[in-house]
Amino acid sequence: MDSVIHGNAVDELLLTLGDYKQLQSGERLYHCPNPQHPDNKKSCSINRELCVYNCHGCDWQGSLYQLAKDLGWEKPHQLIPNGSNSTNSTIVQHGSLPSKPKPKKKPTFTIKELANIQKENVIRLKNNMKEYWDGYLWDADMIDLLDIGVCTRGIWQFAHHNRDGDIIAIRSHKGGIIGDGRAKWYAQHLIYDYDYDNDWILAEGEKDFI
Repeated sequence: MDSVIHGNAVDELLLTLGDYKQLQSGERLYHCPNPQHPDNKKSCSINRELCVYNCHGCDWQGSLYQLAKDLGWEKPHQLIPNGSNSTNSTIVQHGSLPSKPKPKKKPTFTIKELANIQKENVIRLKNNMKEYWDGYLWDADMIDLLDIGVCTRGIWQFAHHNRDGDIIAIRSHKGGIIGDGRAKWYAQHLIYDYDYDNDWILAEGEKDFI
């Protein structure tokens, strides 16, 4: 009985999508149901058996259950395939399972771009000293020496330098890093010129170091 209800719900949903082109793989091509995608040609493939859809024009994809929810159906749970305990199904593309998605590459920045980004962060900090400075004993010379700044959200931004003093990465306080993620030592440009006869103090974080 459940399989009949499920099958009827699938057919009812597909009827709302209009006419389709039958593919040899068994899938169907419909006009994309994404309201933000004016699909003049049938770009959305739907696998009725797996209850998944995938638009090859705008990458809108998911389960028919999710599509029913997006379209405002009252009982989208009827679109969940029998025996499935999840509303997320494998997305297929014209009859073949997709390859394992490649990890997204993080944006890369040149040394010049990093320097310009941190320059704005430093200026923002200097122009709002009263807002960000309470409780800290750093002076303007320390800011310039280490290129300390804040982003537009008010989060501390710490520049990491190479031996020559170029900024190779910018790390947000308790957040992510842009640039060379291999930069592990903070203030490298100062370490190499440090008088090794003096005492050393190692700290775990940038703020602790400063």
